[in-house]
Amino acid sequence: MFDLKELEQALDIVHSVVTPTLQNNWAQLCQSLGCDVWVKHENHTPTTAFKVRGGVYLVHQLLNSQKSTQGFDLSYSRQSWSKFVFCR
Repeated sequence: MFDLKELEQALDIVHSVVTPTLQNNWAQLCQSLGCDVWVKHENHTPTTAFKVRGGVYLVHQLLNSQKSTQGFDLSYSRQSWSKFVFCR
């Protein structure tokens, strides 16, 4: 398990690469449900998936790990972590 400090560190790492997903307030949903509703459309992000956040953190951990990556060569773009290439 992780503690709050580790969670905040992971958040900083992910936010340095992946922009937060915009939230939209939908009047029709609010009216239908009788409450304030905010929707995050992950399919409107550049990667169209929320799973990228976990991948970014995993790659960060691999790059900073003292362990071998067991035969994986990892090359990455200097401009952005969002362009990783894994080769076996």
